Amino acid sequence: MDAQALDPTVCYQAVQSHDARFDGRVFVAVLTTGIYCRVSCRSRTPRAENVRFFRSGEAARDAGFRPCKRCRPELLDPGLPPAAGVAGAMGEMALVLKEPGDPIGVEALSRRLGWSPRHLQRLLAAEAGLSPKALLGFLRLHHAERALGHPGPDSLTRVADEAGYPSLRALQGDVRRVYGISPGELRSRLRARGDAGRFGPPLTLDLPFEGPFAARDLVHFLAVRAVPGLEAGDPAGGWYRRLVRLAHGLGRFTVTAPAGDLPGVLPATVEVEEVQDLPELVRVLRNLLDLDADTAAIARALSRDPRLAQIVDKAPGLRVPGDVDGVEMAVRAVLGQQISVEAARTHTARLVGLYGTRIAGSDDAVCYLFPTARELAAAGPDLPGMALPGSRKRTLYGLAQALWDGSVPPLRRGGDPDQVGAALERLYGVGPWTRAYIGMRALGDPDAFPAGDLAVRQGYRMLYGREVSVREVEQESQAWRPFRAYAAMHLWHALPPKTGVKGGTAIFQERREVSLP
Repeated sequence: MDAQALDPTVCYQAVQSHDARFDGRVFVAVLTTGIYCRVSCRSRTPRAENVRFFRSGEAARDAGFRPCKRCRPELLDPGLPPAAGVAGAMGEMALVLKEPGDPIGVEALSRRLGWSPRHLQRLLAAEAGLSPKALLGFLRLHHAERALGHPGPDSLTRVADEAGYPSLRALQGDVRRVYGISPGELRSRLRARGDAGRFGPPLTLDLPFEGPFAARDLVHFLAVRAVPGLEAGDPAGGWYRRLVRLAHGLGRFTVTAPAGDLPGVLPATVEVEEVQDLPELVRVLRNLLDLDADTAAIARALSRDPRLAQIVDKAPGLRVPGDVDGVEMAVRAVLGQQISVEAARTHTARLVGLYGTRIAGSDDAVCYLFPTARELAAAGPDLPGMALPGSRKRTLYGLAQALWDGSVPPLRRGGDPDQVGAALERLYGVGPWTRAYIGMRALGDPDAFPAGDLAVRQGYRMLYGREVSVREVEQESQAWRPFRAYAAMHLWHALPPKTGVKGGTAIFQERREVSLP
């Protein structure tokens, strides 16, 4: 959504979707109540003639509107901390369990956090599909496993007590349930490995989502592009796995998309080195899988165009894949310019092998972290070992330098698309397609649109029966705002499938960079 022009029609479509990605970019004020809200506010949607839109909460207050007490839009003002929400809940639980003392139950924990048990349960269920009891059990076992893995004379009874278990029998039960062995056998196994068990116990999540979800298509998209060593996946089997760099350590996850309709949740298994990283890993997964999008609301908005509605109806629940790291996504977008998916995977695997970090103690299929911007910039402009044209190396080096020194703002979900786009535009070799692709996947911008993409134009020609220029696609796509990224996904998906990609047929192909005329 263009920050310079708040089109009332476009803004109202965002309000009807309650899409949180527009929070902070536009505020909605209701004339009949004198209140202004976030776009994501779940209060009753006002009539279009009763709303005004503002670029900031301050502007809404200056116009005489007061903040909504339900969605607290004033917390989006620059310099104010965000509401704690579920991340704060899980983080507080992790910190509580790090403190020695009496065993902590759900009731006691809720009181300590200042919430009712019911409210705590709502928060955790809405984000991660977890109950407080299940999360508490995971944190206890994680803490106990860490203690078992480190050398020391601590008795099993003391380990159980410090981890918050009410008894040794409770610890024994959890260890046997998860690993099928006794705590003593687990201790011997962990110490024999020498890495104290890099990851803690696995935790199964049922990640909730709204609207239809074409989960197999999304996991297929990720699995087809999986870079050996960095990621693993099976496009036909519907699973995807990788490592993630988090604030305090590493994380690992596996996402599985069962065949058929999902019951409102997507199963995933996660592991973390440090329990305080669990909220961040949950957020990474939700961003990667675009779980916070309401696809039913998005489909209604796109279906205002009767021709586009034809393909939207045939592919319900298409989402825009996100990313796990903005630097990685930007580099991979550049590597994918003008080449096939398979060639992009080959170049990316070579880059990871040369400049990434191999993780000891991880499985052989997923054992690398993608290089940071600093590591790539330190490699120098020639990027030794990379068989790329000189112009591509120049682009990669310039991008890495700009991300490292801050010339390009951090590429994270919710970032300002206009600010990031302007910074990327100043870099050599980063054209409109690359900027739009980064906007779609790294920033999670629902209105990012690669108008010059060959597949988008082919999809448009198939749908509308005529050839169009890039400018015409850009102009006519205005009717699909503010969800043009989803329109692009539907146009890509509507094309006949392309074959020749190892590991399965790609539903969506990386497309050539096409400069605007």
